[in-house]
Amino acid sequence: MSNHKQHYKNSYYQLIINSIHPVETFKNIPEEIKGYILLGLPKNLKQKILRSLKTSEITNILKHLDADDIADIVYYVRPYRQKRVIGNLEKYLKDKTSELLKYSPETAGGLTSIDYILVYQKATFEQVRIKLKKHLKKFKNFPSVLVTNRGKLVGTLPIVDIFATDDKFIKGHIKQAKTVKHNADQEEILKIFDPNDRENIVVLDDDESILGIIKGRDLIKVAEQEATEDILSLAGVEKDENALDAVHIKVKSRIKWILLYLLSAFFSAWVISIFSTAIAKLAILAAFMPIVAGVGGNAGVQTLAVITRGIALNQISIKNSWQIVLKEIATAMINGLLVGIIVAIVAISFGETYIFGLIAGVAIILNILISGIFGTLIPITLKSLKIDPAVSSSSFLTATTDICGFFIFLFLAELFLI
Repeated sequence: MSNHKQHYKNSYYQLIINSIHPVETFKNIPEEIKGYILLGLPKNLKQKILRSLKTSEITNILKHLDADDIADIVYYVRPYRQKRVIGNLEKYLKDKTSELLKYSPETAGGLTSIDYILVYQKATFEQVRIKLKKHLKKFKNFPSVLVTNRGKLVGTLPIVDIFATDDKFIKGHIKQAKTVKHNADQEEILKIFDPNDRENIVVLDDDESILGIIKGRDLIKVAEQEATEDILSLAGVEKDENALDAVHIKVKSRIKWILLYLLSAFFSAWVISIFSTAIAKLAILAAFMPIVAGVGGNAGVQTLAVITRGIALNQISIKNSWQIVLKEIATAMINGLLVGIIVAIVAISFGETYIFGLIAGVAIILNILISGIFGTLIPITLKSLKIDPAVSSSSFLTATTDICGFFIFLFLAELFLI
């Protein structure tokens, strides 16, 4: 896309995002920009706009896009309309779009771009330049140059070499390409992608034929999306939720996690009620209870974030899981001792006895240790059960640190002070 179009895209994108009536705003923007803006809009807003458009209006928008971008938009059109929308496209776009729609958007096939040209292994640079000029004339952008031999991928040809060499043949300039199968999940693709060089990855079909490429810049966006989803999941929010969603969508996304936390809060309240006599006799216990539970919860979230990210990056396996657990226990012990000493000193400075300070400090140490153990074991266990650890780990961990923190602190207090 030209800089001129990019400028307008950004301006209109912000206009729609901030609009009270985004559908009406979208309909009033220039036709040639609409497709690019739809590509970047949040899922729910994209679906809302597409549902408001006639089939002919959608087709007119798609005429300004490449097949891979068309597939990304048509995927969100209701199934009964997809065939009609695709049927109105040019034959080349129709065939390619239909092929790409077979794949989920979160797989290699779904991320595939057809922005490439094929050249034979024995080709000359002059032949490559002719092909390149034809592509530039039609699509206005530089493609990836894939080198083949008998229909199979040999490697890629760097664009810079095409214009910066006096050699006649391309053979000595072919670079090895990273490849993935069409059904590879986007998380698997990110494992072989190097964000520093941002190289495109070639997508292969089951028979090793070339399906297309995944652009490096698109994988950067995928990595950002994956990181965002992890953050939202840890906070108990669905990965597709965004600030522009309707109220009922936000409620549906969040309520089950709030109710789960409420259930754990009831258990915490039950634990506290067991020691109600101790609290009534020693009011200072009520002041230190949230400190013990809160510090443990915070330490647990730190562990949970590190372990969940380690699982996502494939750094943690069955073989090294116990080594990871032992490291987190050691870290929790040291942090617990440091924080426990501070809490004990502060408790004593409140005018309480040395025994109370010791109890508060020990309770902190034990709860941070528990948070470290469960912050490691919960996501690893969920992963082994094929459950996404980012989705529900935080709720289980919060419940554990709250209940254990209250019980340990109040039990020790009742045992030694009451």
